[in-house]
Amino acid sequence: MPIAPSDALQALSPKRRAALERFREHLSEQFGAQLLAVELVGPALDDPQSTRIPDTVVVLAGDDLDKLRQFARLGRGLARDGVNAPLVLTPELISTSLDTFPLEFIDMQARHRLIHGQDFLSSLQFTPADVRLQCERELKTAAMTMRQRTLHDHAPTSWPAQDIAEHTVRVLRGYLHMHRFPAGTTTRDVVSVAASQLGLGLQAVLAAHGGAASWDDFQGLFRDITALGAAANAW
Repeated sequence: MPIAPSDALQALSPKRRAALERFREHLSEQFGAQLLAVELVGPALDDPQSTRIPDTVVVLAGDDLDKLRQFARLGRGLARDGVNAPLVLTPELISTSLDTFPLEFIDMQARHRLIHGQDFLSSLQFTPADVRLQCERELKTAAMTMRQRTLHDHAPTSWPAQDIAEHTVRVLRGYLHMHRFPAGTTTRDVVSVAASQLGLGLQAVLAAHGGAASWDDFQGLFRDITALGAAANAW
């Protein structure tokens, strides 16, 4: 029996909605009562009318690799619709991972839409010390990654760093959450509020997040990241 579309799906563009409705129905057919939640997450939610399909989090009552394998076979057609493999979690894994992956969960909490079942993300709580430690680790890792990429051969006009910028936005969101600074859910809101609170420009973070990939953009992002890294120890 088809599942009634959720309000969160109705807010999406028709292409995204159709693909995600099929995805949700396949999950329900495969896992039945084991399927506790399906949530949309990630930067695609910044613009509800974008054709980019959001990432998904699926919460199952327990681990069942046999059923996951069967779902992978059933869901191959979904890949053609642009639906990526979901992040599969269990309630126990969520509750025991908040100190290990606070930035990932804060990011999911800030940008999520429930389309099936129970909302496991809205009520999560985080310890500031855990958040600060991961902020510092992520910024140092980003700087090391950019130094490593500089040593590799690149096309002279292409220095892609969109992935690093997305991780940096996640750090900024964690910083704002840790200090209870109010910010909107979109990337631009987060960067703007964090820049104001930290006294940094951070325009290179926005540029790289939007796909800018010149050498100047790459250098600007590196300067922003190293400035953030120098400040993170005092957060």
